[in-house]
Amino acid sequence: MKWKRLFHHQNVIKGDHLLILDMKRAFLSTFLLSIGSIVLLGLWGCRNENNQTKNGLVSDEIAALSKHFPDSLPLQLQYQQQIFLNGNQKGAIEGLMKLAEKNPGRIDLLNELAAMSLQNKDTVLSIHFLNQAIDVNPNQSDAAFMLAGIYAAQKNPNWKKITEHLIQQKEDPIASARGYYLMGIQHANEKRTMEAIAAFDNAIIQHFTFVDAYIEKAILLFDIDQTDQAIDLLYKAQDIDRKSPDIPFWLGECYLKKKNQEKALTFYEQTLRLDPEYPSAIDRIAKIKH
Repeated sequence: MKWKRLFHHQNVIKGDHLLILDMKRAFLSTFLLSIGSIVLLGLWGCRNENNQTKNGLVSDEIAALSKHFPDSLPLQLQYQQQIFLNGNQKGAIEGLMKLAEKNPGRIDLLNELAAMSLQNKDTVLSIHFLNQAIDVNPNQSDAAFMLAGIYAAQKNPNWKKITEHLIQQKEDPIASARGYYLMGIQHANEKRTMEAIAAFDNAIIQHFTFVDAYIEKAILLFDIDQTDQAIDLLYKAQDIDRKSPDIPFWLGECYLKKKNQEKALTFYEQTLRLDPEYPSAIDRIAKIKH
């Protein structure tokens, strides 16, 4: 979670438009591009095969604790996240809205509501909560980053104003990096490759562990047949993040382009070890083996 341009291989982006990303990727990227407490698909929400959350509490226990400690906002938030994960998206959003009414001006609740609404495909409601969060604190980059991405997807010209505001926040390198990243995505969608590469370079300069910027730049280098440079960049990204399945996938693409099927296969298999359901890696392996 991570606004992508070319992750059509993961059915995240189609064609040349920015679409709303799968939450799991959109907000759990290298430097935690999270919206408020969007650990709902990661830190708190992930469940193991014993039906437990990462902190060891099963759903019934969280429900009981939330009733026992009704004034604990973090616990109430965690409870609504579990409700959302268990499939009752509408109920979770309604529960969070009640919490937000009782706790006006809480950015974490507003950002969470925006993120849940977005995953629930209610873009209008998501924009509403993001604007509320920005009204409370105009300088928070989480909501601004998410709102700019939605506006860009809608071809709303306000995306540029927000993006430029993010870029200008030099005292906050993550905010500035996010702005350059969004600018790079937009340039790439408009086929302005060199400007996009420059924007991704600036994102990396502002925040050198911004892995998504490395990947997007590498994809552009791949597109313009600078495959060796793309490989070098992807290896640098992999040194930063060993858990991203996109990095070995694109390394596989690069080596396939260089007609090194054996090495490509190694990286596609590595992709599946990180994400067993990565569709394009599955497809590539099947074609190589048959």
